[in-house]
Amino acid sequence: MKNKKSLLSVLFLILLITVTFLWFFHQYDFHETMQAMKNASLAFLFAAVLSNLMFVLCEAYNLYAILVSIQADVKFRKCVKYVFVECYFCAITPSASGGQPAQLLYMRDDGIPLGKSSVALLIIAITYKGSLLLYAGITYLMTRISFLDTMGRFKYLFYLGILMNAGAVLFMAMALFSGGVIRRLSFFLIAALKQIPGIRKIRLMQNTERLYERVNRTMDSYQEGAVYIAKHKDVFVRVLAITMVQRTFRFIVTYFVYCSFGLHETGMLPVLLLQSVVSVSADMIPIPGAVGVSETCYMRLFRSVFPREYLMPSLVLSRGISFYGMVFLSSIMIIVSQIRKIGREKRGNM
Repeated sequence: MKNKKSLLSVLFLILLITVTFLWFFHQYDFHETMQAMKNASLAFLFAAVLSNLMFVLCEAYNLYAILVSIQADVKFRKCVKYVFVECYFCAITPSASGGQPAQLLYMRDDGIPLGKSSVALLIIAITYKGSLLLYAGITYLMTRISFLDTMGRFKYLFYLGILMNAGAVLFMAMALFSGGVIRRLSFFLIAALKQIPGIRKIRLMQNTERLYERVNRTMDSYQEGAVYIAKHKDVFVRVLAITMVQRTFRFIVTYFVYCSFGLHETGMLPVLLLQSVVSVSADMIPIPGAVGVSETCYMRLFRSVFPREYLMPSLVLSRGISFYGMVFLSSIMIIVSQIRKIGREKRGNM
């Protein structure tokens, strides 16, 4: 059943990608796009690929540093695998909701206790969301929101992204340091929702004891996270700093693509900031990989940077390196990992 659901998610992602690019190639010439990509500088494209690899290694290092600091038995290469697992399952699930649960399962299979892996992923989530908000704040201060003029109605996605990310960070902060309040509020909301006839019939609401247990487990995890931050402030600050660098590695991919076409009129910083706006705008959209939304925001924002003949090629290359290529590579890593796991199980049964 799970395999069938995963297959359907992949097929839906492929459908979204197909529809998105059919729509764009209805407006931009396919052959001209391919020709422009063919003429792009391989050196700069290699730099873009390398930058994306550094994005992966930064997150793997952060995960490794946190797990080691709480005495988890883990190797760095395993952390690289966990990052690819996150990338794949984030891509095929709405709002990237499947990434961390999948990581927890893979860590459990590798013998990492759930308590330790939960704390590590919680810290990763806090710093990842926090770094995106920091980037958004820098963009606001440095551009004075002039970029919103080019977004049209899509600027509301940026506002929504800021609001939802800020809400997520605020919730996590409150859960860390005011866990009792959040716990009681959650219990109150569950009890109140159960009194509503229509909601009472929802399957999730039919077993409130299970919901209470889930809330307790979640809040216990946040309390452990608070204890971790208190004991390992230096690690937390270092992880946050590296996460900012990690974000930069991802955003700079677009700049290298820009340079690959022999363009130099726009500097690195404006391109980084615009790419951060794309990420904020699409970050919480409940569509697998934010496919369609990310591309549209990109085309809206970067039409002021790329000449028209390079805009579509830049989208294909930038998104191809930072997302589509990553998903493809992640799927291969997962397949290899599963084959090795099956092999180990067979040898263990012999």
